[in-house]
Amino acid sequence: MTRAEVADLLRVSLTTVDRLAADGTLRRHKPSSKRNGRVLFSAAQVNRLITSSKTR
Repeated sequence: MTRAEVADLLRVSLTTVDRLAADGTLRRHKPSSKRNGRVLFSAAQVNRLITSSKTR
């Protein structure tokens, strides 16, 4: 999932998605080795985050 898709699904800003990635809550995946390449997130990991926030 892209940053924008994650932000939309979690109903947060792109900045918040970046913060979640920076603090290790979400793990980034870079499909290419390019320095400024695309950053993706696992849908399963995002779904786990949603599920864990609902149980709190």
